[in-house]
Amino acid sequence: STEVEVKPQAEVDAALAQSMQGGGSKLTPEEKKAKLDEALAKARAKKAGIDVESQKEIERVRREGGKELTKSLRDQQEQQRKRDMEARKREKAEFERERQKLREQLAKDRAEKIAAGTLVEKKEVAPAPAPAPA
Repeated sequence: STEVEVKPQAEVDAALAQSMQGGGSKLTPEEKKAKLDEALAKARAKKAGIDVESQKEIERVRREGGKELTKSLRDQQEQQRKRDMEARKREKAEFERERQKLREQLAKDRAEKIAAGTLVEKKEVAPAPAPAPA
């Protein structure tokens, strides 16, 4: 029977990077990175048992799904903020209507008591002017 040696991903990446650096290549750092990324994509695809193009398509679909999910969450949060704002406006308007209703009731009760003679309106006395500071 054959034994398969399993190495951690970091060790595989380091070994691959080391093998790609050797040989005195004249590649720029960007080209080296692109080549390394391609080699990693091939290795991952081989491990998953699919070809590189399929692996790239799967990754693209995964990223698009993530972007759509993020957008939909953002939209949901915005809609919730709008609903909350509308609810606060309605509550505030209802509170003001209740307040106005109470004011009107108090004025009506007061007018009824004055008419019945059970309440005598007080004349407000203006407060004496404060002496000028010296």
